[in-house]
Amino acid sequence: MLGRFLLVLVCLVSLSYAEPLIKIEHITGGSLPTDVYLTIRNMGDEPIRGLAIYVNNELRKNQSLYLPPGRAIKTYLSLEFGTNLVNVTTPEGASDSIEIKLSEVLEETTTTTTLPSEKLPAEFDYTFPAILFSLAFAVAIVWFMIEKSRGKKRKKKQRSRV
Repeated sequence: MLGRFLLVLVCLVSLSYAEPLIKIEHITGGSLPTDVYLTIRNMGDEPIRGLAIYVNNELRKNQSLYLPPGRAIKTYLSLEFGTNLVNVTTPEGASDSIEIKLSEVLEETTTTTTLPSEKLPAEFDYTFPAILFSLAFAVAIVWFMIEKSRGKKRKKKQRSRV
């Protein structure tokens, strides 16, 4: 009896205690190299009622909001060039952090973009004439071979008549 009571008590406590959880899912840039947009999602089972955003341990934003489980918000930050540690916390105790590096100098990257070729109206497509020429050439060869074999048969008939 006492064992069942303890089991039910443990189940109720675990059900009533839902750990808050947030995640910084996505980072996008803005129109300036220092503009950053963060997508922050509530990954827990309970709603979140606020966010505090710290950059390099300095409070930059304190938002009062209601964020249901599974939902996300997008928020703007202006960062400095260099390495920035962004930490997001909630009043419920959830937190997530990410290190963002912004550089004034573009790093050397290679990007190859292949665009579909556009045919200009003045260009001529040689595909159909090439196929037509190949077909005519093949027919001519077959006709020549047939005529050659007919000629041999005619000569044999003429010899056999003589």
